[in-house]
Amino acid sequence: MYEKILKFIEYHSLIAPGERVLAAVSGGPDSVTLARLLGEMEAETGLVWGMVHINHLLRGGESDRDEAFCNELAQELGVALLVKQVDTPALHRAEAGSVEEIARRERYRLLAEAAIEFDASRIALAHHADDNVETVVHRILRGTGLHGLAGIPLRRSLPDSNGAEVVRPLLNCRRSEIVAYLEELGQEYRTDSSNLSERHTRNWIRLNLLPDLEEQLGPKVSEHLLELIGRASELDEYVQEQAAEIVEKHFQIGMNSKAVAEVHLITELPSALRVAVFNHVVRQIGGPPQGLLSKHHEALERLLAGTDGEIHLPQGIRASIESGTLYLRSLLESKKEFEAQLLDVPGELALSSERILRASFENSPAPSLEQIRLLTPETAFLDWSSVAPPLRVRSPKPGDRFQPLGMQTHQKLQDFFVNKKVPRSLRLNIPLVVDQQQILWVAGLRLAEPARVTNRSQQLLKLSLHSS
Repeated sequence: MYEKILKFIEYHSLIAPGERVLAAVSGGPDSVTLARLLGEMEAETGLVWGMVHINHLLRGGESDRDEAFCNELAQELGVALLVKQVDTPALHRAEAGSVEEIARRERYRLLAEAAIEFDASRIALAHHADDNVETVVHRILRGTGLHGLAGIPLRRSLPDSNGAEVVRPLLNCRRSEIVAYLEELGQEYRTDSSNLSERHTRNWIRLNLLPDLEEQLGPKVSEHLLELIGRASELDEYVQEQAAEIVEKHFQIGMNSKAVAEVHLITELPSALRVAVFNHVVRQIGGPPQGLLSKHHEALERLLAGTDGEIHLPQGIRASIESGTLYLRSLLESKKEFEAQLLDVPGELALSSERILRASFENSPAPSLEQIRLLTPETAFLDWSSVAPPLRVRSPKPGDRFQPLGMQTHQKLQDFFVNKKVPRSLRLNIPLVVDQQQILWVAGLRLAEPARVTNRSQQLLKLSLHSS
């Protein structure tokens, strides 16, 4: 097992001798195997490594026991352990999206934070070949394209980590090999009870669908899928390179988060290539780093098929066509700092010629926590009893600190903007709603933890951004 992984690492240049590596360890068999293998590499290659454990506080005492296990493992292996905690349930109560999506976002944010603390150039994750199969089957069932068929990337950059890269040294190993390796060592590991719940689609695929397929079609089903993933990955790499060249050639991307191209140059491209091109563009102007979903690409196709028009994309990106020219731009436009202005409750405040901030009380009846979770980022509900009025709205200032929802400590607002990938040129245009004590809402991005709504909240303050 060790020799197999070492050859895989060397062939793909995943980890160099003497490099500083941080292994993400949950306590499960995959990450424990990763830790043990890195421990063996340390003696032979001069590797400098440590462990990071992220506690999402999702499983009560079980999560705490996972953390304790990882601490014992780090002591046994003689390496440093960084522990990161995030109140994922609290974030889920206040934000739209699934628990899994929120946990994934926070996991990568905390990994970037840990990479900086450890001065790591590599973050090693323990995804293996069976994870790859399950991921691709899941994407097929939800609807995917070539990029989705390419599976889990072997390596990728980790934003906001001072240049660290995520690598996956176990991606050529099967789950059965991992378990056999640990049994041979007599190494214990933790079992995440949530992985046994069939209400999660990924679990159902692993526990039911794939075993049923292998029973009906033979034991090589997963091997055939892995071959497909390999071929799709090679083709997708080529498409991504072509898309990057097209964006550089045909799009004008400005400093004000705007991208411009002639429509006829884009419609001449094959549809599969247009998907990759649009993903590249939106990433460059502040859109989601993972690119757009199928429904967003379908909306762009309808826009291209028309004459003039406009659609809204995730994270404040607006796409429009005017006189044969395609514009993709952020809804937030760079502007000079604005002075603090009083916000009446109830009342509204014109932030610019295009945006209005409204404030109101919710009493009859107040929305449920489930309804609050489904809100868009442009709307927030606060517990009025946690507010020290009067409220004011102002631009960010140097030295501002903020306690984001789900975090137990304050952080610099500048660091928060970096983590959220807000371009420096746009930060002065982010409205801050503040009271006499603290920042309550970074409008459109995150609520403050002290102002969050709980089951005990009685009177709620509703804040919302609107186009004028």
